[in-house]
Amino acid sequence: MAMIGKRRGRLEIIEDILRMALHSPCLKYQLMDRIVLSYAQIQIYLPLVINKGLLEVESNSRGNLEYKITKKGRDFLEAIARVKQLLSENDLKQPLQTLKCEGGKVVVMSRRP
Repeated sequence: MAMIGKRRGRLEIIEDILRMALHSPCLKYQLMDRIVLSYAQIQIYLPLVINKGLLEVESNSRGNLEYKITKKGRDFLEAIARVKQLLSENDLKQPLQTLKCEGGKVVVMSRRP
C-alpha cells in the first residue's frame, strides 16, 4: 500500500488503487485517504483505470459512487505479482553486468559497482 517517504510511480499507484478495491467496493475519499492520494491525483487515476476496464463504478443505495475491481483488474494485479516475483528487489539491487558484442556474440564483460 502507500509507501511513506518514497515516491510511487504510476504503476504502483494503479496497483494500490486496485488492491483497495480488491475485497470490497471503495468510495473516492476512502481511496484518497488509505493510499494517500491528493484530489488532483485521484482525478487522474480513477478515469484511467475505469477507461482501461480495471475498475467499474456503480452507485450505492445512498447514491454514492463506489469503485469495484473487475476481472481484468484482478488479472492485472496477478500479472504485476508475477513480474515482481520474477524481478525480486534483491535481483534489482545486484550490480549490473556490462555487455559487449564481439564477432556477433554477446559477451559479459564485468559487473559494474
